[in-house]
Amino acid sequence: MSSIQGPSLTSVRPITGRFATTALTLAATWVLATPAAQANNGFNMPGYGTRALGMGGASIALPQDSLAAANNPAGMALVGDRFDVDLAVISADLDLDVAGNGYHDSPLPLVPEFGFNRRLSDDWTAGVSVVSNGVELDYGEAVPGYGTTDLKSKLVQTIVHPTLTYQLAPGHYLGASLLLGAQRLRVSGVENLGLQDTEGDWATGYGAAFGYIGRLSPEWQVGATYRTPMRFSRFDEYRRLLPEGRVDMPQQAGLGVAYTPTDRLTLALDVMWLGWGEEHTWGNAFTEGGALGDRNGSGFGWQDQRVVRFGASYDVTPAWTVRGGASFASELMSGDESTLAALAPLMGRDHYTLGTSYTLGNGIELNGAFVHMPTEHLHGDGASQAVDVGIGVDMLSLGIGVPL
Repeated sequence: MSSIQGPSLTSVRPITGRFATTALTLAATWVLATPAAQANNGFNMPGYGTRALGMGGASIALPQDSLAAANNPAGMALVGDRFDVDLAVISADLDLDVAGNGYHDSPLPLVPEFGFNRRLSDDWTAGVSVVSNGVELDYGEAVPGYGTTDLKSKLVQTIVHPTLTYQLAPGHYLGASLLLGAQRLRVSGVENLGLQDTEGDWATGYGAAFGYIGRLSPEWQVGATYRTPMRFSRFDEYRRLLPEGRVDMPQQAGLGVAYTPTDRLTLALDVMWLGWGEEHTWGNAFTEGGALGDRNGSGFGWQDQRVVRFGASYDVTPAWTVRGGASFASELMSGDESTLAALAPLMGRDHYTLGTSYTLGNGIELNGAFVHMPTEHLHGDGASQAVDVGIGVDMLSLGIGVPL
């Protein structure tokens, strides 16, 4: 388990308006450079940071790098002074069947993320984690029932997490993150829904996240985190497609525990709740009843999701660590929603992971993780009777951690 390290500097500077503007600019630039992710718990990645991914995403009570704020803001208190950069390559296998006609896509996006953390005093730390979410597909041809041009969609989202942590008492920490996000959306091939092809549109958003980590004994550590909804500006180009033209992110909460029975072995477990059903674009049913673009217009029909993720880490030598884990989520949508799932086939629920790290003599850490999401099928029913969607994903994440 990561050791608790005391901070070393003496001053804490508040987050200013200039910093927030800089963070939004960074998020927008990152969106331009980032293809869309596909491995998922809904629209979220199964975990953030290569080390966490190697343990099934389990990280709420076990921060391991400066991507920790995306999992639990309080985790940044325990990772020390460091800088991390990760790059994941995602191989997705997408299938769409409409009235017996098959369509396929195999996107191969690259997804970067990075973090930085610094101790400010014995009790305070400051840092930032930058991560991305998204979905990307191009079926390469028109799909009858949707439109007359190639059916494709791409939604890329980057969230910057500027974070402060404070030590309440020895071994007990609170953390808070400002969430600053940028999104880019482009959808084409849906002329039958009244939307002509455009060059896409941008939106920016904000929210907050809070967390706690506490060491109960040398062996046990617990964590808790809560994230508010993220409110994004309107996609004007898609105001007649999406409810209110917005893609907001839901509130979510999680609890975690980490246990170190020996000096070499650490076990971690997280349970999470994701409130997809509360947001109109994600939660409204395809047959909601309102006109497209209205508050009660058609959405993706997602349900709130419950996620359990767990993992193990074992130090083979002082320099070499191996990891394994898995995560399992509740059903995200029913077959009634498969019509719009063709644009965002994110119904995968189970993930199986392996990971490893090697620390060089100069302290630099080399990290790797592999994630397998078995193929999940959604068979159309009701208003979506003739539409079947399938997705399977493999992901390789590589990263480097540099102590400062």
